[in-house]
Amino acid sequence: MEEELLQAYRDIFRKKAGEPAWAVHKNTQGHEEELIHCPIPFVGRKYGAGGVRLLVYGSAENLSDYHTAGKTYLDDDSFAIRRHRACFEETRERFYPQVNLQPISDGGLALAAFYLYRRLAEAEGLAPAEFLERIAFANYCKYTIEIRGGAGKRQNVDYAGRAAYLRESHPYLERELAILQPDVILLPRSICEADRAFLEAVRGGALLAPIYQINARTVNLRIRRWPRAAREEVGETVWRWWERLDAPGLRGKTKENFLSVFRYLDETARDCGPDSAARK
Repeated sequence: MEEELLQAYRDIFRKKAGEPAWAVHKNTQGHEEELIHCPIPFVGRKYGAGGVRLLVYGSAENLSDYHTAGKTYLDDDSFAIRRHRACFEETRERFYPQVNLQPISDGGLALAAFYLYRRLAEAEGLAPAEFLERIAFANYCKYTIEIRGGAGKRQNVDYAGRAAYLRESHPYLERELAILQPDVILLPRSICEADRAFLEAVRGGALLAPIYQINARTVNLRIRRWPRAAREEVGETVWRWWERLDAPGLRGKTKENFLSVFRYLDETARDCGPDSAARK
């Protein structure tokens, strides 16, 4: 699947010939007119284990600090296109591997995805790295908007709900869904709402599971309205993963509020039950 994805992404990227012009460009002298290459999804070595193929989407990559002096690592197309897997391999011994997709690297989205995955396949006792090798994940938005503020500092823009920008990712999404053939697609609710017609056309037999983005803002402002789950309700593996949440945005009060994520998922993603993967 990785080889198919690599070929598909290279073909699409080449045909787009430097478009969209609003995307982040390279820093290397002489290559400033070239775009940073879109990365293929991470595909676990045991993708589909347990009889279910789960595809997890984040929103868009944050490259707001890429123009900081000395940052050219994504200017190398051969690394950039494989960056999720490359970063995972370098950090797989960490409890939460760094995978160049921040909500998963921080642990929040990884934990939410694992919590839902347990309804579909036997997964008790898995460590995060083992779980990631069972699924596929990527950012839904294949490009990052390049906006610079004062002193050339880049600003991050999340365009999850802006259909005009999302369309630039459609060729990649259509090909990767055809290759990965997921049973369940976990994705940001705002993207699902903005791009619903396209998703319905390309999802095949996959069940769409839209949820709030799992970050400090939504946990503290929206998800905390749900009751907090107790240890005996979520099980020892989920509880151990929750105890190890330690990213800067998921500490303290946010970590306490994160216990509401499980009750939120119980309610809003309840269709991800034992029979969901078989339902077309």
